[in-house]
Amino acid sequence: MEGDHSTVDESSNMTRRAVENGTRSISDYQLVRIIGTGTFGKVYLAILNGKGFALKMLHKKKIIELKQIDHIKNEKNILAGVQHPFIVNLVEAFQDKLNLYLVFDFVQGGEIFRLLRKENIFPNDVALFYIAEITLAL
Repeated sequence: MEGDHSTVDESSNMTRRAVENGTRSISDYQLVRIIGTGTFGKVYLAILNGKGFALKMLHKKKIIELKQIDHIKNEKNILAGVQHPFIVNLVEAFQDKLNLYLVFDFVQGGEIFRLLRKENIFPNDVALFYIAEITLAL
């Protein structure tokens, strides 16, 4: 959700109201392709109203099996309470019988962990850049 912040705020508020009213579902999104995988599920590039999002689909059964319910609730609550330009914003969260869904702004480039794995070690200037961003976000 970059660009005009008034549009962003209105769009986010409308989306959150839709979720609170139980009107949003996975069928509202067009899943384009998988952009990441993890222990609990997959992350998709998803389209809603012509805009791209990263949609994280978490399997409830796996979360329960691994006893990570509190961890996932905390992740969602922390992300819902944080708005910062150096953190990918949580747009909305909803669920169905099988899955939990976390919808984020889509930001190309991937996770810092993937970049670090690829590089093995960051040069000092790159490491300082990321440290500064994380510090400011906190």
